[in-house]
Amino acid sequence: MKQLFIFGGFDGCKWLNDICILDIGKLEENEINNEAVNSLILNMRKIINNPTFSDVVFMVEGKPIYAHKAILSAQCEHFEAMFMNGMKESTQSTIEVKDWSFSSYKLMMEYLYSGSIANFNPQ
Repeated sequence: MKQLFIFGGFDGCKWLNDICILDIGKLEENEINNEAVNSLILNMRKIINNPTFSDVVFMVEGKPIYAHKAILSAQCEHFEAMFMNGMKESTQSTIEVKDWSFSSYKLMMEYLYSGSIANFNPQ
């Protein structure tokens, strides 16, 4: 446990008669956790629509969006059901997506992978 001791105070007669002890280990632990989360999010953003290690391709408006079944299944019950419950998509590596625009589907993927959408500008 890391602690910071602060001596101080003056009651009119005595100097440095007070002590405060701060547990700074918790502050460092929170900072480490924040750094780990930020690093994970940055790494997840790197694999959005990246063919390296992808195991599924969504064809949207004739353009591919590369993805990872494990990540999508962990983030979304719809994808988990699609890939697990014997639906035809569970055995396909390329899935045709209808009624979506390419940009909207890509933004959805970004949200599922990172929990946010960077530079979102609704049209």
